[in-house]
Order: sequence, then structure tokens, then C-alpha cells
Amino acid sequence: MNSHKNIVFVLLTCALWAVSFQAGAKVNENLIEYRQKIMSSISSHLTAIKLIAKEHAKNKNSPLSKNLSDHAHVLNKLANMAPELFVEKSFEPSKSKAKENIWDGKTKKMTHKFQKEMKNFIAATDKVLKLSQGNDGATAMTSLKTLGASCKSCHTDYKAKNLVK
Repeated sequence: MNSHKNIVFVLLTCALWAVSFQAGAKVNENLIEYRQKIMSSISSHLTAIKLIAKEHAKNKNSPLSKNLSDHAHVLNKLANMAPELFVEKSFEPSKSKAKENIWDGKTKKMTHKFQKEMKNFIAATDKVLKLSQGNDGATAMTSLKTLGASCKSCHTDYKAKNLVK
């Protein structure tokens, strides 16, 4: 009888382990959607800054100029959130364009190279924020080139063109 209890115990333990392993392996779809919304917001604020800078180049007294530093501040806040959006269990090629090479195959944590890209991105938004404080679109425009290069570098290496179906 004791051996039957042991067998049942072992089987139940294995079953519970298998269920918890599958639950642990499940991709966090809420995190993927949240990441997509934050990245979309980053794009929107970057576009707003570019539009304000272009308008400022035409009209130094543009009413849009007063919003430049606000957009830069939000962009910088969102950029500082970005590294937290690429945690393990947030890779699913049918739901996200984030490439698998963001995460180390063994540790499932962000690679050092990707972490460096994130730091460069944050530094670029820091510069945009600093140069936008006077709401001068021309000054802010100079920092947008560095930021654009940072975005492009990361998207080239870490963002797929299409979802995998």
C-alpha cells in the first residue's frame, strides 16, 4: 500500500510540475500589447516633436512651439519605461514584431547588446528633452537626428517587418 501511495504522490507531483511548467512558459499577451501601445505612443510623440520643429522653422512664433518641451518630456518618460517592456515571456512572433534576438537564448533576459541599444535610446531622448526646454524647434531638431538613428538601429536589428502567421 505504501508503494501505491508513493507512486500516486510521484504522479501527482509530476502532473503539478507539468501544469506549472506550461503555465510558466505561457507568453504574457498583456505585456506584448502594453509594449506595443507604449512604442506607438513613443512614435506619436516623436512625430509631434518633428511637426513642431518643422512648423517652428517656418514660423518662430508658432503656437505649437509651446508644446515642444511637453512632448519631449513625455517621450523621455516613455523611453525610460522601454527596457521594462522586454522581459522574458514577452516574445511571440505571431503577436509581436519583436525579434527573438532581443533575449539571450539561455537566460531569457535581454542581451547586453540590446540593453546598450536601450541606453542609447534613453540618452538620445535625454538630449531631445534638454534641447527642447526653450521650446525652440530648431535647437530640438538637431537632437532628433541622433534619436532617429537610435530608433532605426534598434528597429533594423530587433524588429521584424511582419508578424509570423
